[in-house]
Amino acid sequence: VGITLGVGLAVVGLLFLIRPEVVATLTADLPDLGARLLPVTVALVLGLGIAVGVVMLRARLKALAVPRPTIAQLAKPLGLHLLSFAILGVSLWATALAVDAATAPGLLIATLIFTFAWAAGFVMPGAPGGIGVRDSIIVLGLAVTMGSGPALAVALLHRAVSVAGDVTTFAIGWHLRRGGPRNRPNPAIFATD
Repeated sequence: VGITLGVGLAVVGLLFLIRPEVVATLTADLPDLGARLLPVTVALVLGLGIAVGVVMLRARLKALAVPRPTIAQLAKPLGLHLLSFAILGVSLWATALAVDAATAPGLLIATLIFTFAWAAGFVMPGAPGGIGVRDSIIVLGLAVTMGSGPALAVALLHRAVSVAGDVTTFAIGWHLRRGGPRNRPNPAIFATD
């Protein structure tokens, strides 16, 4: 959880650093939102998120008597989470292009919007899967270039595509788990003396 949230916030921070004009655009179009999304605020949230994640991870590993992971061991999940956010950013961008190609934001902006929305939805209590929170931030972010109607259509369509992907993945996993003997654990492994 800490790694996932840390990577999500790091992607947002890096994209703000790579494309600082995004902050200027948001500030001009939505002054109230732009004032809250200053890079300093993002950097503080990023730092705080990583610090809390590190403390929680260390405490959890110590409680489980698990040795501290090395940088090499952490590189794989970090890379996979970066890939995941990139793919989800592409999916939001593709959905925006499908709804209105003329006003759809660029790929980096779509990735920034999705990652920020995902991180906010993840930390919001009482919002399973970030529902409502993630979608609202996507609408707000896309409305800057697309307008609120098409942005809402993109957010709802992207949520539907995400849910369809989750259900499909679950069905495949369920089918593989119910498969033949090759997927069943060896009872000898669990035998005790």
